[in-house]
Amino acid sequence: DAIDVGFENNGDQEQTLKQFLKQNVSIYSAFKAHAKSKDVSDLLTDENGELRSFNDFKNDVKKLDETYDTNHLNAEYKLVVRSSRSAQQMINYQADADLYPNLEYMPSRAGTPREAHKKYYGLIRPINDPIWNKILPPNGWGCSCWFQNTDAEPNDLPKKLNNIDPIIAGNPVTEKVIITKEHPAIKNTTKALRKNT
Repeated sequence: DAIDVGFENNGDQEQTLKQFLKQNVSIYSAFKAHAKSKDVSDLLTDENGELRSFNDFKNDVKKLDETYDTNHLNAEYKLVVRSSRSAQQMINYQADADLYPNLEYMPSRAGTPREAHKKYYGLIRPINDPIWNKILPPNGWGCSCWFQNTDAEPNDLPKKLNNIDPIIAGNPVTEKVIITKEHPAIKNTTKALRKNT
């Protein structure tokens, strides 16, 4: 549902992209459930391989639930909504590229912006520049940077690009995913489980 929240239009391009993104989020959700199940299973025994008491097990499972089902879920929901909105913006901006052929990376609206993202503030590049596949906001958990279309002239890329979180796809329109295979819930499983992702 978070994907639907992010899209304001329901044209053919949006519908097709929404299907890709929903499949991506569904696959991620299955891997996350698998990771949580493994973590719960690991709590059954202590560091010596001995069965733990039910009360100790229950208390640690409650903490695990808070991590997975509150903290992570909140961050994931916000990321999916923001990424879907970015996708809708990109579709809209691509339609207007004859008038506004470039994108500008805008400063974070967060109270405490990330230093790593400040390097991109004011960056203007063509809308189809591959750099957007890496840095299009949101490009980190809780990222509050944004972008706009412009007819201003492009400027130079920073000499050294900061590391961007490889878990989050930079441009959901071109990448057709929000959460990449680099997420630990996916990456830390067997090849057999990852085969069809």
